[in-house]
Amino acid sequence: MSISAAACSSSGVAADGGKGGSQGATGATGAGMDAAMAVNPELHWKVGIVVESPYAVEAIRMTSATTDNIEIVGAGTTLNEGITIAVGTPGTIGGTYTCPYDGGSVVEFTYHLKAPSSSTCSITLGFTTGADGKEHVTGSFEATLTFGDAGTTTLTDGFIDIPDVRKGG
Repeated sequence: MSISAAACSSSGVAADGGKGGSQGATGATGAGMDAAMAVNPELHWKVGIVVESPYAVEAIRMTSATTDNIEIVGAGTTLNEGITIAVGTPGTIGGTYTCPYDGGSVVEFTYHLKAPSSSTCSITLGFTTGADGKEHVTGSFEATLTFGDAGTTTLTDGFIDIPDVRKGG
């Protein structure tokens, strides 16, 4: 799920009649964002030696007096690209969760819009206040996902740092 769309960055300088924008992100080479090298700084992982990252991300946290749930979604540039990680637990999310089932929490993983027929995974999640003053879900993950006849995909070195939208208590 490498990004293959053209990416732009803004210098923050206004064009004729414009207001200017925020500074664009720096790419993996440090010399500015190059579409072939662009990595989303909020969510990325490796498949083999290839770094993959979604084009857009969101994290929605739903809390109540008895449960805490987070859904992390990364959408690719084409219809069938993407990743979804969902964790629900009694109490408050924080720590390491495994799949298929870790004895109290529910952990779900989809990759390229396919739910695996079997999986093993480890997801470590926590919450911090980011430099932007917003709550961020942060963590890491790895997974081995089996898709029946379509084979097995292993994700490693997963990285999460996304501002989350909180709903509920």
